[in-house]
Amino acid sequence: MWAFNPFLDLALVKSGEQLAELVRYLTFMEGAAVYAAYAARQKNHHLSEHDFQALKDDELMQNLEEEYFAIYRQVQNIGQRPLTPQDWDLLDPLSDGKRLWYRVGAKMCEELDSKLGRDAFLQLIRQGPDAFFTAYHSL
Repeated sequence: MWAFNPFLDLALVKSGEQLAELVRYLTFMEGAAVYAAYAARQKNHHLSEHDFQALKDDELMQNLEEEYFAIYRQVQNIGQRPLTPQDWDLLDPLSDGKRLWYRVGAKMCEELDSKLGRDAFLQLIRQGPDAFFTAYHSL
């Protein structure tokens, strides 16, 4: 994935639009990393880690997804305005104890993979976060 989607330079993230791009990127990358490990861990009965437990709880995941997209909309609404420290604070719940971009990103991967098929899912991985989000919102 790194070969197809090189890491963004955080020093260049100055506007809300760029922050939204960063959120999409990290959700895509971190969620795909959790999802990639899921099948192997399930096969070996090693799903005790909290992210994998959360993915098995449909009600929890629905709530986490709603919270994630509420934050994402806040980030998008910043638009082209220069970022403030309060804007950067919006990222805290995405990576803190709720691990929203890990868990919601993995859920997005799971849904795309199951609904579009493995080949289409892998193509989205190569295309990157914008294609990934567009496909998810079209489901």
